[in-house]
Amino acid sequence: MSDLSAGGASSLSASETPPADPQSVPADEAVPDFRKHKHKLKVNDKELDLDYDEVIRRAQKASAADEVFRKSSAKEKQIAALFDRMKAGDLDWIEEIAGDKAREWAEKRLLKHIEYQEMSQEKKDWLAEKARADKLEKENMTRKEREEAEQSEHYRNQVSQDLDTSITEAFRSTSLPMTPGRLERVAQVMAASLETQGTLLDPVKAIALVNKQMRSDALEVLSGMSPEDLKGFLPKKFLDGLRRSDLEDVRSQDPMRKRLPQEVDQKRVTNGKQRRMSTDKYFEQLEKRLGR
Repeated sequence: MSDLSAGGASSLSASETPPADPQSVPADEAVPDFRKHKHKLKVNDKELDLDYDEVIRRAQKASAADEVFRKSSAKEKQIAALFDRMKAGDLDWIEEIAGDKAREWAEKRLLKHIEYQEMSQEKKDWLAEKARADKLEKENMTRKEREEAEQSEHYRNQVSQDLDTSITEAFRSTSLPMTPGRLERVAQVMAASLETQGTLLDPVKAIALVNKQMRSDALEVLSGMSPEDLKGFLPKKFLDGLRRSDLEDVRSQDPMRKRLPQEVDQKRVTNGKQRRMSTDKYFEQLEKRLGR
């Protein structure tokens, strides 16, 4: 027996090895970490590739939505059951919900009914007439409030139309273009005068104030720009107009084209002849005009 057992114990060959322990499997051969991979999720017949955190977030959101829906469905069922009981004439559910307050309300209603039944017919008629008068007064107040609101809206529209007309006429009188930016600033100035002084500033004065502010703003911007920047900033028609104006100024001082009358400047007349500008002076002024 001992030989057989020994033989049985040595029946495994030297090349055979026992099965590996699951805990001894290398980390790189273990199950892949599902947190690091995308997961397919089908939503409304559309497959989405989501990471682990997004799957968990959506699952939590869906679970919370299910809970809200469950509670809402339960409330709807309770309300439907109460309506069924009310239609069947069972009003005990009012006391079940409101408790003592429902009983107090019912007792007050009953006492009022008993008092009404014990009243004389004249008192009943007086109460009925008072109820009709109160209802008519309420309706009249509602109608009056509605009419006042309509009149106020009509007045606002009329004032707005008159103001638009006065501003348009003011722009025409000043010969300034009514651009959106200028119009907005005029409206702001007039609104500020109404808020601070309690009176609406005249549109012509508001336009003059805005125009002064805009000229100051433009001067501040242009003074910080180089000549090259100005050439790229100003419209071509403005630049052409400036060039023509400078050219006319220079040509007007051309000693070969212009002679000043003797009565204009007697200091420039010597020995009965008009003194002409020198050529050097002419080109010096020309260079100044051209900004060189």
